[in-house]
Amino acid sequence: MNYAEFLILTILPFFESRYTIPAAIAAGWSPILAWLLGTASSAVLAAALLAALEYIDKTFRNLPRVGSLWINYVERARANLAKHAGTWGWLGVVLFVAIPLPGTGVYSGSVAAYALKLEYKHAWLAISAGAAVANAITAISTTGVISLI
Repeated sequence: MNYAEFLILTILPFFESRYTIPAAIAAGWSPILAWLLGTASSAVLAAALLAALEYIDKTFRNLPRVGSLWINYVERARANLAKHAGTWGWLGVVLFVAIPLPGTGVYSGSVAAYALKLEYKHAWLAISAGAAVANAITAISTTGVISLI
């Protein structure tokens, strides 16, 4: 896996860095390098998503068939994050994104932060920190699994 392939995979929805990091480590990358590049690309992705979500939201809501799917996705992400952020504030956003499970990554965290109208700077910092934690969990667990093989 080269750097371009890694970066392209880290920005794909439902894949993100938490699934790219194990592939990179399995391909012989240093876990620290995989974590650093995965975390940096997650931070850039979060910044781009947060900046573009108002336009994306307006566009998708007006598309036939896609509009209802988009609205359901935004509402589901908002409701999931509201459970954490309502009680924990920005730390809730960090924890939501840090859980290395499907549906809790940079995309969902950005959409939910947008839906909750969180301030850009705080949302970006919390999403980036959550991605760094999720990526660390992923890199550490991948390294442990590979060492067992």
